[in-house]
Amino acid sequence: KFLSFSLVFIFSLRVFGQEITVEKIWKTYEFYPKGVDGFKSMKDGEYYTKPSKELTIRKYKISDPSDKGSILIDGTLLHYGGKQLMYDDYEFNSDETKILFMCEVESIYRRSYSAKYYLFDMVTKKLSPLDEKHEPQTLAEYSPDGKMVSYIHGNDLFIKNVASGEVKKITQDGKK
Repeated sequence: KFLSFSLVFIFSLRVFGQEITVEKIWKTYEFYPKGVDGFKSMKDGEYYTKPSKELTIRKYKISDPSDKGSILIDGTLLHYGGKQLMYDDYEFNSDETKILFMCEVESIYRRSYSAKYYLFDMVTKKLSPLDEKHEPQTLAEYSPDGKMVSYIHGNDLFIKNVASGEVKKITQDGKK
């Protein structure tokens, strides 16, 4: 089986005429699939959002390719502690009234990371840290109903009630 696979692989390289190297795979990402970065589909299935270079989030109609988009969140509203929020990613809660922003991402190992998270209320236009006492966090995400956010800090699990702001530490034995 191995011999058959090897022969097919070598033959396909010669037929397609491409040299495959480690550099082409991992340095220049020549064989990396193409995709669309940064857009988020809205719950209604008719719109999607995409951030701009100015950190503004715009809303576009999926069925209208000529749609120039409307401003959903003005980037100038994203300030906390006198600083402009520079986010790497964002996630809506289930009713799309709140957004969880991931900022200041720091790599831990391979695909693991920690980050500072902020909550933005679309109704009040208020931005607040997820949990200033326990940051940075890892793997913050909304509960299915969007009323809670779970995250990890110091290898312990925390849950924040988005409405009340109450934080509960669920585990006590987190170790590296």
